[in-house]
Amino acid sequence: MALQDIFDDHDTPHPIIILNNMNHVHVRSLLEFMYKGEIKVIESELECFLQTAEVLQVKGLCNIRNKEMKRLPTDDGESGPRPKQKKLNEEVNKF
Repeated sequence: MALQDIFDDHDTPHPIIILNNMNHVHVRSLLEFMYKGEIKVIESELECFLQTAEVLQVKGLCNIRNKEMKRLPTDDGESGPRPKQKKLNEEVNKF
């Protein structure tokens, strides 16, 4: 069941939703992405951040994890060095 379905099915004015196994920093960053259209994510957190986005079905982020992983350098370093942070914006679907 999608989060939107939960809201649609219940008329509670102030619902409480428990998000098990989700890092509060990632959820906060997702909200920032939704409002600002871009965020910076530490590279070591990128995989978990994108996984959280997929679970919550955040438009613009929920399907880029596989695309991003294809762009990462191989063990022989063919793709070159990566920056310490990745900037994600609403145009992430252009991968």
